[in-house]
Amino acid sequence: MRWRAPREAATWREVRRADTFGKACIQRPASSAEADPGPRSEDCLYLNVWSPNAASPVPLSVMVWIHGGALAIGSGSAPLDDGTALARRRTIVRTS
Repeated sequence: MRWRAPREAATWREVRRADTFGKACIQRPASSAEADPGPRSEDCLYLNVWSPNAASPVPLSVMVWIHGGALAIGSGSAPLDDGTALARRRTIVRTS
């Protein structure tokens, strides 16, 4: 689906779980020097969000990170792109 027009998401009523990473996009196999991105699929357009646990009385910074990779390497779930530390410092981090 990554090269096609978006489709409307199916509706749901209950709280939607969002506690795991989506699959990485199809790409060449990782070499021994690269981190394996894990499961791959053409259904790979997901957004990861890290945010502080508590409500904030002041506006928070937002950082948007889009990993590179030239359609050949990487994913938004790579440890390098983990936003946990920045969220602890009152920043909302979005990766894809």
